Amino acid sequence: MIHSQKGFTYPLTLSLLLIFFIFFSIRVDQLLTERKFTYNTKISLVQEYYMLTTAKKVEKILQTGDGTTTSGSFSYRDGTINYQIDPPSGSIQKFTLTLKLKSGETVNGYGFYDTNLKMLTKWVEKS
Repeated sequence: MIHSQKGFTYPLTLSLLLIFFIFFSIRVDQLLTERKFTYNTKISLVQEYYMLTTAKKVEKILQTGDGTTTSGSFSYRDGTINYQIDPPSGSIQKFTLTLKLKSGETVNGYGFYDTNLKMLTKWVEKS
């Protein structure tokens, strides 16, 4: 009875299949987490790039001293940014940026332009 192997293969096969499925599910979870992280990183980098590019364009508009442009928009491959330039308060002029991505995310930001220094002094993104 001690050396009998009847019924040995079923528990062995079951335990091997169980180990395989546990390992497989861990790997699938890691893959899904990595894909989600990659997607979120891409979206974050695109948002930052579009906001920075638009802030630089608005800075150029303010440096030319046109004064007639108070709002507008810039279109990019993955979204559109609208900007609104507020009237100056002393030597500081504030502008507001609103990014709408095609994926549905909306990000707001604002910047401060110093009219004496003729440069952007502060820029903040708010999700």
